[in-house]
Amino acid sequence: MKKTLLSLVLFCTMLGSIFAVDFSLRFNPGAAIPLQKYYKPAVNITVQGDVLLFDLLSTGLEGGFLMEKPNKSDFPVNFLYGGLGLGIYHNLFSRFYAAAGGGFGAYTYFFQEGNETERASDLYWRGYGEFGFRFNPTLTLSLNGGFNSYMVKGSKAVISGPVAGISLRINFSTKGSSKNACYAT
Repeated sequence: MKKTLLSLVLFCTMLGSIFAVDFSLRFNPGAAIPLQKYYKPAVNITVQGDVLLFDLLSTGLEGGFLMEKPNKSDFPVNFLYGGLGLGIYHNLFSRFYAAAGGGFGAYTYFFQEGNETERASDLYWRGYGEFGFRFNPTLTLSLNGGFNSYMVKGSKAVISGPVAGISLRINFSTKGSSKNACYAT
């Protein structure tokens, strides 16, 4: 009987948590520093939309853009990527924020060669860490860094290297606000 009652209470708690979900939207502009000799530092922008679970875990979708101008080329190489992300985060001392995570998905790149546009697609992976300041529970500004790798058939990287930038994170919640609560003693 006690196990059944405990199971029912845990189930109702989890069910309530499902309907009271926190979300975050993160915009990460920055620079990529490729390790290949043909490339120069490049513009890198990532956008992430996450569901925040248990005040510890984040999972969601990500997408991004990398514009690289190779040495001795008149035209840039553009990478568009998108996939799934998973991370952990923690709010330190109520004002500081720390997170680490990664993503995996597919990318396509295209570039102009003469009068023709060349295209190819494959898989990418990335890892990141960030540390920031929480202005309020909704808005966080962070410094971030990590490593991106855009793979080709076999596991050789077309381009890979460290990335660094800033991150603007906006949180949304479906939880009720405690500002409207009424207390009596």
